[in-house]
Amino acid sequence: MPPRITGRRCQPVPVEVRQAADLLERRWQLSIIYAALSGALRFNEFAEAVAAGGGLPFLALALMREPELPRLVKRFVIMGGAYSDSGNVTPSAEFNIWHDAEAARIVFRAFGGVGAAPVIAIGLDVTRKTIIDESDVGAIALRIAGKPHGAKLTRFLEDASRFYFERMEKMLGKRIFTMHDPLAVAVALDPTLVETRRAAVDVETTGRLTTGATVVDWRGQWGRLANAEVAVAVDAGRFRSLFFDAIARLAEDVPSN
Repeated sequence: MPPRITGRRCQPVPVEVRQAADLLERRWQLSIIYAALSGALRFNEFAEAVAAGGGLPFLALALMREPELPRLVKRFVIMGGAYSDSGNVTPSAEFNIWHDAEAARIVFRAFGGVGAAPVIAIGLDVTRKTIIDESDVGAIALRIAGKPHGAKLTRFLEDASRFYFERMEKMLGKRIFTMHDPLAVAVALDPTLVETRRAAVDVETTGRLTTGATVVDWRGQWGRLANAEVAVAVDAGRFRSLFFDAIARLAEDVPSN
C-alpha cells in the first residue's frame, strides 16, 4: 500500500499535511510506474514500441534513474506538442507538454542519441485531423448492436464522449471529438499511419509567453543530432477505420484462455 497521512475524523487535516500526503502519494505512484517500465523493457530486451499520453513526469523520472531506456525500445511515441500548428492551452503550447515542460525537455533530450530511438512526436498538427462526431458514435453503436458487449460498450462511448462534445461545442461551436491519444497508440502499432520529418526538438521551459512550446529546428541551425520524428501528415481515414474496427472487436466475446 502507498504511504498515506490521515487525521482523525473529528479534527480537520492541516493543509500542509494534505500537501505532504499528496506529494508522498505522487512519488509512490511514480516509483511504481518507473519500476514497471524499466523492468518491462529490460525483460523484453529491445521492445518494439512504447506509447505515452498525458504529461511525461513518470518517464522523465525513469530516464533519470535508467539512462539506457532509449536504447531498449525501437519506437517511442508520445502524444504531445504543436510543431507547426498553434497550441491548445496557450497560443504556443500543447497541454501535455506544457503541463510539465521540464519533464518533457528531459524526455526529448534523452532520445535520438547514438544507438537510441527517436521520439515519434504526434502533435496537434496531425491529431486535429482525426475527428469524430456524434454521427460516428451513432454509427458504431448500430454496428455493435446485438453483440455480446455491444450495449455496455455503447454506454461507455456515449458517457466518455459527452463531456468532450459539450466542451468543444462551448469552445468551437462544434460537437466533435479529437482523437489525440488514440492516434499515438495506433502509430505505436502501425507507424505507416503518419508521415514524419526528422528534426531536433527541444522544449521551452523559461519563456514568459512560450513555456511548454515544442521548438523544432527544421533547418539544422542548432547543429544537434535529430532526436525526433515529427508527424507532419496522417492517413486520417485509415486510422478512423482501424479505430472503429477495434471497437467492433471489443464488442465480441473475449475468448477464454
